[in-house]
Amino acid sequence: MKSEKMFRAREQFWCKLKNREFLFFVSPTFTDLNQPLELVGVLSFDLYQVTIELNPTDPGFYLRVHGSDQDFYFTHAEKDETALQEWIDALGYHIQASEGLQQQLSIPVNFPNKYWASHQISAKKVLQTADTFDILLFRCKSFGGRL
Repeated sequence: MKSEKMFRAREQFWCKLKNREFLFFVSPTFTDLNQPLELVGVLSFDLYQVTIELNPTDPGFYLRVHGSDQDFYFTHAEKDETALQEWIDALGYHIQASEGLQQQLSIPVNFPNKYWASHQISAKKVLQTADTFDILLFRCKSFGGRL
């Protein structure tokens, strides 16, 4: 889905949904998508079970991650209910197709607090890529990056 302005916990983000990942970004100006966007978080539906729940009192939705006490609340910046419903439908499609839901996976024990703060890759995807004899290069900010 294309990037759109969304809110989460009173902060504004640009959001993108691609390959069973929900990514959220900030922009220095927030009004111009031509500015470089900074990745703030990624919810990877293949790595852990995520459920989507509608908020009954406000037009928005919660993304709840199995094994985490943290909920992610999003709503559309312009309160456009049609656009919000499109996001909910697209998220539901990606969640239903995910390995995280099918295998009922919990958040990684290595990252209990900030599991959503950066891209992660499953062991299965690493092995699938390695089986093609591609060279795998990983960037990691922490010294403890591991598989």
